[in-house]
Amino acid sequence: MPATLLQMPTGIDRPELTTRDLMAASLGDRIDPFLVISLFDMRGPLFPPHPHAGFSVATYIFPESEIGFWNQDTLGNRNLIPPGALHLTVAGSGVMHEETVTRSGRSALGLQIWIDHADADREAAPAALHLAAPSVPTAIHAGVTRRVLLGASGHLVSPIKAPLAARLIDIDLAEGATLDEPTAPGETAFAVIRQGRVTTDAGPAGPATAVFAGTCPLRLTAQTPTRLTLFAGPPLRHPVVPAGPFVASTKAQAQAFRTRFAAGGMGRLTAFDQAALDRDFDLTH
Repeated sequence: MPATLLQMPTGIDRPELTTRDLMAASLGDRIDPFLVISLFDMRGPLFPPHPHAGFSVATYIFPESEIGFWNQDTLGNRNLIPPGALHLTVAGSGVMHEETVTRSGRSALGLQIWIDHADADREAAPAALHLAAPSVPTAIHAGVTRRVLLGASGHLVSPIKAPLAARLIDIDLAEGATLDEPTAPGETAFAVIRQGRVTTDAGPAGPATAVFAGTCPLRLTAQTPTRLTLFAGPPLRHPVVPAGPFVASTKAQAQAFRTRFAAGGMGRLTAFDQAALDRDFDLTH
């Protein structure tokens, strides 16, 4: 079966934020176990402190991004996510967090990814897992640079231990280089092209295109220098009840998440002072 191509539709389109999105709500099993994949360009504060429960949220800032994010949560964490770094919030039974740009008016380029949990892990203990850019396992071979953020690729294994065994691999291809990424039987596997152009057995693909693997390994050849991100994982194929910032297995669980949040069970969080963050950025750069 050949690969298939999908142009990512525009999601948010505002002065502070533009996104191109893949959503399980419209694509179903094609991206399972991923729920939301947003390719973003964020230039200002947009999301005040908000809760999540029932899944994990990964934020990856691309190495070529001009700036990064600040992240804070009700677990007591406050992390800088600079270019090249990954931050994973395991929301589990419920947590509040906030992310904002390190400097208003400049571009933070990256991905935000909602990763589903198995039913047994819906209410896992919340956690914040951080992978600094210099610690990302990296290998270069035959014009292919792999940065393994989650899971494994070849002999590279991410130190991040997520609730679900998903793979997230950031890849640079030199012109003419070929990516040949093995996929397990039944595994969901696709790549999001963010720069450059590739050829596939389904035809050419350019920026903001998702290339879905067929039954063969995912194979792409770069027509130009190309940057892409590979997503792979075991599909869960289970009922999902979306409830705004929460993802549940049943309607009763979704209501329990709402009740827990309303009662303060996910904590309280004071929003970042963006003006102070902007001043600090100017003083240190």
